[in-house]
Amino acid sequence: MVLTVLQGHLLNHNVGQGIIISNQSLVLQGVSRQSAGEYTCVGFNTEGDGENAPTCKRNQTRVHGVAKQERANISCEIDANPTEVTYRWTFNNSADNIEVQSARIERHGSSNIITYTPMSELDYGTLLCWATNRIGHQKVPCVYHIIAAGKLTFIIFLFQLQHGWVGQTPRIT
Repeated sequence: MVLTVLQGHLLNHNVGQGIIISNQSLVLQGVSRQSAGEYTCVGFNTEGDGENAPTCKRNQTRVHGVAKQERANISCEIDANPTEVTYRWTFNNSADNIEVQSARIERHGSSNIITYTPMSELDYGTLLCWATNRIGHQKVPCVYHIIAAGKLTFIIFLFQLQHGWVGQTPRIT
């Protein structure tokens, strides 16, 4: 089903006022200055309507392995209609929860990219990204974990050395 909206208010079929809605079409008769405004059509079904507050896109990289002093670009991708959104980023670790400086953030279409460079152990933690459009605020943020690169590889290597797997394929018994 499709609804027609003027300035956020639902328009109803009313031939006497010159508003004719039929077959997913809108006809306005006797248009004047009072008819001016933003007209939109909103489709909906059992899944929802054609406009929505932002949500995280699926299948994004959620864990980023980054070495100290290595520059990483973390992309926050959202689904929203309307697509005009503003973003807000925060960083959280065991010691702090802080707003990310806007100078570290770039906008690319429906995604927002933060340039992040860990300089100390306290720079590893979680980045949270929220978006807002005229429909509303994102309820659940997009979550990106920043972990120290290289540690997992080193742990696997030590495990292999201890179990004699170097140069061999490990066997599960």
